[in-house]
Amino acid sequence: MGAWHWLRLAGIAGVSALTLVHCFWWPPPNERHMRHEPLVPLTESSAPSVSVSNITPATFSQPQGEPGIGRRKPERADIGVGLQSLQTLQGKNLILAGDSNDRQFFRFLCQHLTGRFDGVLVVDKMTNEEPGEYRGRLTWPEQAKTLVCHDEARNASVVFLFHYGLFSLPPQPPWYLDFAKRRMGTHFLGIQGKAKIVPSTDLAKFIWPQIIQQHLPSRPLLLLVQSSMWDAFAVLESLTGKRVSQMNKLDVQTLYSVVFSHENLTHWGWLQRASEFIGMILEGVHSQGMLATVLWRTNPNCPALPEEGSVTANALSGLFADAVRAEILQGSAPWGEICLVDWRKNLEIHSPKQCDKHHYTKEGYAAYLSSLKGCVLISPLAEQKVEYEHVPCA
Repeated sequence: MGAWHWLRLAGIAGVSALTLVHCFWWPPPNERHMRHEPLVPLTESSAPSVSVSNITPATFSQPQGEPGIGRRKPERADIGVGLQSLQTLQGKNLILAGDSNDRQFFRFLCQHLTGRFDGVLVVDKMTNEEPGEYRGRLTWPEQAKTLVCHDEARNASVVFLFHYGLFSLPPQPPWYLDFAKRRMGTHFLGIQGKAKIVPSTDLAKFIWPQIIQQHLPSRPLLLLVQSSMWDAFAVLESLTGKRVSQMNKLDVQTLYSVVFSHENLTHWGWLQRASEFIGMILEGVHSQGMLATVLWRTNPNCPALPEEGSVTANALSGLFADAVRAEILQGSAPWGEICLVDWRKNLEIHSPKQCDKHHYTKEGYAAYLSSLKGCVLISPLAEQKVEYEHVPCA
């Protein structure tokens, strides 16, 4: 066989190899920001229940399912949100208890309800007369202030309450305490002038009922709660030892090397903490003679970029959502009576342009509102024109 023939065969083989490499390793343009490298399993820590596992980056394995998640069940397309009668906002107080995404949505919702964006009451201090360790002057820093708006046309009010995630519940893992200390001056409650890490269960039982009584008319409550972003970012920072904004390329590679599964949630006691949180919320409001219906929301996939923490945050948001959906489907206490505001199901993130780091655009919060309307009937007002103000992220 002539030399020319051999050269032609070599050229064809080279082109084929390059084509295979391109097809398997270079994603389409709209996926390049979302593609993750192969990941390795987590190594279990010796600490009980709530410790983050150590990274073992020496070997690599290809997980099944979403990047950052090891062999998890696919998300359910529909779990029958209407497990209870649809509640109406008319004549109710709606409480949004969560993180900065719920704060952003609070402003979006108040504009939607009232057609204005200047009618928000900001509560940054309060005197708690109830006996106990939280008695006295309470102050909230900028990122955790309570927000209130009133919708006179519907005889309704909306309140935003900030809480510190499920890992704030005792026993608090050491890595959560490190995460919290980085935010002590910007997020945590001041008690008699001193900032303190307050468990979310203590907020729900001892402090939130006082806020509701002092700032809202006496009405039945719709309590929307969630815990996702603070939990996910606490785990993320345990792997890097720093804030997301301070991560470098090596830190991002570290996050790529970790696979999470439902076993991690079990080790951390995440679902048990969520159940305890809900129970304490109901105990707190019932102790004050208030009636309440509880809603739980899931979290979509922002941030969308690895350097903003997407690898870990979105993997865990998916696992948290799966765990709650399963409990609601099974009807186990206290989840059987909870209506799911499945924001994650109703908002698919295909582009980083849909995110503002770990926050969302106006379209994202519109999807939140649509998800809320699956549990709460918000009757339209005739000829109401709403001008939306862009709210910058904190």
